[in-house]
Amino acid sequence: MRYHADILRLLISGGVIEEHDPETMAVTYISAVITLLGVCDRQPEREKECLEKLDAHVRLFYQTYNRTNKR
Repeated sequence: MRYHADILRLLISGGVIEEHDPETMAVTYISAVITLLGVCDRQPEREKECLEKLDAHVRLFYQTYNRTNKR
């Protein structure tokens, strides 16, 4: 989590994403990834579905916090 929080801190300081608590953002980001990995480990036949959900999660996370692309 520290690694991801540090990346988010850099994105915040660079004005790429909105300023929020980086540790909380890291938990939000990582929790879905870990959950989907767990599903793939137990049910490998769902890998395609999990990858699609992961793609959607990453896109939503960025859209939610992106500072330069707000509507």
